[in-house]
Amino acid sequence: MTRHAHPSCGSPPHGGDPQEPVNGHQILQAVAALPISTWRYHWEPDHVRHLGPMAQDWQAIIGLSADGHTIPLVDANGVLLTAVQALLRRVEALEARLDRLQDTPTGR
Repeated sequence: MTRHAHPSCGSPPHGGDPQEPVNGHQILQAVAALPISTWRYHWEPDHVRHLGPMAQDWQAIIGLSADGHTIPLVDANGVLLTAVQALLRRVEALEARLDRLQDTPTGR
């Protein structure tokens, strides 16, 4: 077994369970609807704060969690990367639209 100096998330090798495509824009909308707050674990000192969603909200809105009490890092990474890709596609589409509008004589 290989030990890593930092946590990592594995992914299945080719030939694992079938991959299913996701709709990045739906994921982005779900992320936008996800309540984000600061919080701390009850055993931590009062000055310690973390930032993120509650696992129950994550389960209800994103739908990825085995137990509704934790947010698997592999899923959090995948959701965030998918949302970033969807945002990039939106920005590129808006930039292209703006370029077309600026190229028209009337600006419309």
